[in-house]
Amino acid sequence: MYAGRIVEGGPVDRIFARPAHPYTEALIAAVPKLYGYQGKLRTIPGQPPAPTDVVIGCPFAPRCDKADDLCRSEAPPTVDGGGGSQGKLLEGGTGMTMEPILEARDLTQEFTLQQGLFGGQTHRVKAVSGLNFHIGKGETLALVGESGCGKTTTTRLLLRLQTPTRDTVRFGGEDIHALSGGGLKRFRSRVQAVFQDPWSSINPRVRIRDFVAEPLVVNEKLTAGEVDRRVHEALDAVGLGPAHARKFPHEFSGGQRQRIAIASALVSRPDLIVLDEPVSGLDVSIRSQIINLFKDIQQEYGVSYLLVAHDLATTRYLADRVAVMYLGSIVETGATDDIFETPRHPYTEALLSAALPSTPGQRRAEISLRGEVPSPLDPPTGCAFHPRCHKVIGDICAQTAPELVNRDGCDLRCHLYAKSLDQVA
Repeated sequence: MYAGRIVEGGPVDRIFARPAHPYTEALIAAVPKLYGYQGKLRTIPGQPPAPTDVVIGCPFAPRCDKADDLCRSEAPPTVDGGGGSQGKLLEGGTGMTMEPILEARDLTQEFTLQQGLFGGQTHRVKAVSGLNFHIGKGETLALVGESGCGKTTTTRLLLRLQTPTRDTVRFGGEDIHALSGGGLKRFRSRVQAVFQDPWSSINPRVRIRDFVAEPLVVNEKLTAGEVDRRVHEALDAVGLGPAHARKFPHEFSGGQRQRIAIASALVSRPDLIVLDEPVSGLDVSIRSQIINLFKDIQQEYGVSYLLVAHDLATTRYLADRVAVMYLGSIVETGATDDIFETPRHPYTEALLSAALPSTPGQRRAEISLRGEVPSPLDPPTGCAFHPRCHKVIGDICAQTAPELVNRDGCDLRCHLYAKSLDQVA
């Protein structure tokens, strides 16, 4: 559908394999692919017409790269595109280095829960446990895993929104949880975040200029003229322009509001931006624009990203390395292509197996996991994944937590890759 009208219909396999309408073709081209080489994602210029607009001709014509004068003057008829389909159609580098900008060592977060009628029983729950990872300058590291695995807790710890139970997190060589005063303000300027829902992260009562400028006003000492200049630069960088600075958030579409949130994160010229599901709430055509924007910003400014995502296709397109989390721990870390092409940990295999295919005809091995994700209140002994694992090899999986090993450049915790066969005998 487009602008309230069905523009193409047909069997699912035919639509994905041979789209006939330019809008269908553009939508499919705008989606990141789980496998295969990907150049820059295709974007659809402009915006859909408003419901109040009077449309003459094909409503998609202003955004269509195949439109001609007939498309702009006459509404297209419904034609049979073959294969049972019908539609309305008129034919007519980054600066990435290995130097770590952020390092986490033994990052652990425990919470105390009270149970019982009068709260007499207390339990210690580990939300994340013993995380070790780093992010290089100009690099994108992605955290992936099922809901509840600890991704959000990890990002809150790195943003200093929570105090960890035990950790060493160094940013630019400094322990972030020991910072205060001017050092903490510098950290706030250098580390920013973009969240999933731009509407909930933007104050609806302030103009865009004031929202984008907030990191500068709070953390830096600049004149009003310098603030305006930086705000205009940030809006230009995200494709909006200074003319939008006087408007209010309700005057923008969802994709534009996400661009505004990115501008606010970019205005302080940070070294690291945390991207927490930054495109999951956007339409496909808008999503591709924002994904390409993240790539362009990284290439131009050399900024690093920590990406939290459920969409594995987006992860593959944006990330340089991937860390797979399960029940508060990282079970596998490696280069993106290695993780997607040759996953080693059984949980990584199952996660990729469950991802939606890029096209309906794409076939791959299906792995069905047993049971549910265990509760952090009562985690399994040994390997936390062993109750659901399709490759469990014996009592060692249930009794002994696997050590960290490296295989072909990937770090993982799994008894299948023990240093010697004697360890799993």
